[in-house]
Amino acid sequence: MRPLLDAAGNAATRTRRRIQEYGSSGPPAPTAATRARRRATTTGAADADAPPAALSAPPSVDYDSLPALFVAEDAFSLPTYWDRRYRDHPETQPEEWYRTEKCESASAVIAAHLDPRLAVLQLGVGTSRLQEAMARGFRDDGADGDERAEAAGEGCFSSVLSVDFSDVAVARQKARHAALLADSQTRAWASRLTYARADVRAMPHLADASFGGGVLDKGALDALLCGDDGDDAAARCLAEVSRVLPPGAAYVMVTSAAPDARRRLLPTAAAADSERPSPAPSPPPPPPPLLLLLPVWAGVLVYRLGQQGALVGPAELGDAAGEAALLQAHEADARLRYSHFAYVCVKR
Repeated sequence: MRPLLDAAGNAATRTRRRIQEYGSSGPPAPTAATRARRRATTTGAADADAPPAALSAPPSVDYDSLPALFVAEDAFSLPTYWDRRYRDHPETQPEEWYRTEKCESASAVIAAHLDPRLAVLQLGVGTSRLQEAMARGFRDDGADGDERAEAAGEGCFSSVLSVDFSDVAVARQKARHAALLADSQTRAWASRLTYARADVRAMPHLADASFGGGVLDKGALDALLCGDDGDDAAARCLAEVSRVLPPGAAYVMVTSAAPDARRRLLPTAAAADSERPSPAPSPPPPPPPLLLLLPVWAGVLVYRLGQQGALVGPAELGDAAGEAALLQAHEADARLRYSHFAYVCVKR
């Protein structure tokens, strides 16, 4: 499976810069020369008319679970892609990226680092129902004794605003939310949730330091980084996250990316102090790219989240030994063989 994913990712990378708008126009049709090169690559011969060698695909591949890899990886960064994807996806089947809604390891990190008593902002909600689980205190629907605790708000997140830049996703969430509010059995916890359309790169309608409970991101930054302007988009998003957080509050990011891939985007105060630049030469250099204007965090912790409930960490981002332990943890615990990472960034 891994070689198949690598090949698909490489193919998606080759299509970058050729797709202007998913859904309105696709990459240009291959020319005769391009088709000849593909045949030559497949067969080892340069004859454009030579039949391709027989290829066999693994019998158990579920292509529907990874649709974007076979389109273009920068489609993830476009709201038009998500609008079309959600329109084509059944309303009764929410897409739960990284499977966090009922993942005990993810809920443990969220509960430990976000304050349920204060307002929380969730970025890129899509059609996820994670926020509903948060409003219920991560209790299962219909569990004995949970209804009274949910109604009283015990351990429940009191105010979660979930945003997305897909009009289709937000409309679908609002429709479901209205139905939950109309039901007397779900009204109590549903009243703790709100939804809005927003581009996480610019949220001027949200006040500074207004989310004391923290900010939750489950794949939103990952999606932005897929675009050709991924670094700039990520820097703008992280700057907005820092702006709406008060000092001491946390930004919790769940991602598929290991520390090596996220360290450059999450500078910490300790790292900044150890890498102070030399005095600027004269004349001064040109303004730095937006990536260098990233917020500097008081500290960043890293967890590894197993899809079957295993949890390892935290390690401090930049601690080589701690990061190595996270990366090797699956050797001792098979439940971590399919896992993701959570980064907890504290506003200074």
